[in-house]
Amino acid sequence: MDQWMANLTVDEIAWMRDIPYVLHIPSMNAYVMHAGFLPGGVPVKDNRPYTIMNIRTVIADPKCPGGWRPTREEFLDKDKVPTYPWASQWRGPAHIYFGHDHKRQLQFYPFATGVDTACVRGHYMTGYFIKGPRKGTFATQPALHQYYHGKV
Repeated sequence: MDQWMANLTVDEIAWMRDIPYVLHIPSMNAYVMHAGFLPGGVPVKDNRPYTIMNIRTVIADPKCPGGWRPTREEFLDKDKVPTYPWASQWRGPAHIYFGHDHKRQLQFYPFATGVDTACVRGHYMTGYFIKGPRKGTFATQPALHQYYHGKV
């Protein structure tokens, strides 16, 4: 267990347990989440928490809901099976703001914006203004240190 987790208070654990996987902003027809949704018209409510927290890459699969299956690129022969960033296949109408894809870093698609700039790898934490006078601009902060040293 990481040291920070061992030092959490009961109130902090309860807060983390109760925060939603997805932040919905109806007035902007937008969602904010850690990783993303399964594309292809799968209803938001039908996305599993594991998908919302982990999806990065999809492959076409007509047997799956929406015609897409989440996968990990390292498990595939990319010469035989084309892979796609999930966000490149998201067709809206809601706009999705997400992270969890440090290899691709900033991503801009018609209905999805990815803001992962590899803070966990010691690079930057990035925020994106979705409303107000700074709408469409970024705020970045250098990471204090490298938080993760393993392979993703």
